Amino acid sequence: MDEPNTVRSQAKWTLVALLAAALAACGSREAARPAEPSPPPLAADETERRDDEPTPRAEPSPPAEPPEEPARQLDEAALRATIARALAEGVAAAHLEGCQLGADDLPPDGAARLERCRVAILRSQEVLRVRVYPRSADGAPRMFEATVVVATLEVARLSIGASTWGVGGGGRVLAGGLEERVSHTHGGAPATISHATIVVHNLGDAPVRVRATRVSWRVSVGCEPPADERAAPRVRGLTAGDGPERAEVEIPPGVTELRVAFAPQDAYYTYCDRFAAHVTLDVGGAPLRVAAEWGVIRREPLHR
Repeated sequence: MDEPNTVRSQAKWTLVALLAAALAACGSREAARPAEPSPPPLAADETERRDDEPTPRAEPSPPAEPPEEPARQLDEAALRATIARALAEGVAAAHLEGCQLGADDLPPDGAARLERCRVAILRSQEVLRVRVYPRSADGAPRMFEATVVVATLEVARLSIGASTWGVGGGGRVLAGGLEERVSHTHGGAPATISHATIVVHNLGDAPVRVRATRVSWRVSVGCEPPADERAAPRVRGLTAGDGPERAEVEIPPGVTELRVAFAPQDAYYTYCDRFAAHVTLDVGGAPLRVAAEWGVIRREPLHR
């Protein structure tokens, strides 16, 4: 055998011996490595319970405490302050029957007849605006609003609406004045008002004849409901629903919108001026008195 071939053969077997020794050493280290710890047993409530195992008795839970309602408590306190202020300013207690917070206390529709007082509260961070809608009774205001300071629960301002309810026809007819709005330009001509809108509820089962006998145009310059009569404009006629203007109209059972037309009256807003038409209706020979307020807005001109 040649010498070079002998050298290569010896080197080959030497490499094989080294690889075998290395593999043997790795196997011994794997055998000496400690076994991985087994995972902890599942909790009792995570394991499947056998049918023959007793069910543990759960400890009774303490009774749940009722959740606090700080917002509702604040609303109720603001409502009490509002009612007290309204009574002090002349609103009759009989008109405020049923005034309490409830799930359905939302602003009512303008034509709705209210069998009990309704409340709606508008909330902000510093004040609450408490709107009260008295029950539909003779002489009751249709709405008043108080601004209540949250920090002190004091009524900073009370505004009593000038639109009112009236009852006539032996209690069978209920009428409520509807507030309307008009505007004029600052420094320009005053607004002109020539009608009052009234919603009439005929609670009977037969039509009733209605006519307007008098209109009293009243004005206030100090934010209070208008009481000072400035004029007694001539009545021009009545319009029931979409019908023509007549001196006398027939109101069927149910709800009818009635417009009372009168000679035009000027209304100029300076500061806190308020205006209302007090209407006397003849309902089946008996008087029914109702008021409808006009909100007058002063617009600033675009150019001076």
